[in-house]
Amino acid sequence: MLRTLILSVLITLAPACMSGQSTISRARKTVTKAAPVKKSTPTRYRRTTTTSSRRPAASTNTDEVSSREYIRRTISKWGSCRNVAITSYGGDIALNQGNAYAYKNIPSDLAESIDELHDKGEYIDDIQLTEEGRYLILYGNNGMIYKGLPDELEEKMKEYNENNEVVTSITFNDEGDWIIVSTEHICASSTDIQDFIKEKMDEYGGLLAAHLTDDGLVLCYEGGYRFLGNVPENLKQALRESSYDVYRIKFTSQGSYFFADKKGRYQYNM
Repeated sequence: MLRTLILSVLITLAPACMSGQSTISRARKTVTKAAPVKKSTPTRYRRTTTTSSRRPAASTNTDEVSSREYIRRTISKWGSCRNVAITSYGGDIALNQGNAYAYKNIPSDLAESIDELHDKGEYIDDIQLTEEGRYLILYGNNGMIYKGLPDELEEKMKEYNENNEVVTSITFNDEGDWIIVSTEHICASSTDIQDFIKEKMDEYGGLLAAHLTDDGLVLCYEGGYRFLGNVPENLKQALRESSYDVYRIKFTSQGSYFFADKKGRYQYNM
């Protein structure tokens, strides 16, 4: 469970939600659920692709370059990057403008879903990937493909989807904590997390994005950031010094991080 600076442990209660985000209308997309993943037996397949605005080359089982190094080289070639998914065990994903993407060492079913969406011309907005192989792809107009999510989060996603409510950010961890942000509402797995989010909204404005690890949380508001639990000091310092309007952020407890604005201007330590 996510450890906080105020409470020794967050007690997961019934989901807590609040409204107040601006409204945007979008068409509804189908929510697709993959086969469940068991916490005790995480699935970690190996698959390597090249990066291109077209379909990646066929995968292999070779591991000539680590996943993190592969992603760094790809981002360097691109010169921009709008989003990533990074994990401590090494599976990594990068997304860029023009729907270009790269991945290595990620679960095979996640890789197949990314390839399929790309081939169909679907815009992949965000990907969440946990240490134990749970994942979510947010694509197109509220399209979602996911695996191993908490039941309450799954229900809330379906509710927003059915109401044509645009989801802008979803984050979750392997301990059952989660946050979902739409243009109209913010909902979290516990009142403790919900209250922590709400405390700074009058000062910092609307919540744009959030990222959870098993023991840390970063919130990105329109006008500032908030940290809870084990958030690397190098990330805190980088955010304070950055002039970017951060829209996407990912980090690990070990100190790796990435953040970017909507234009694909980025900063990372990976």
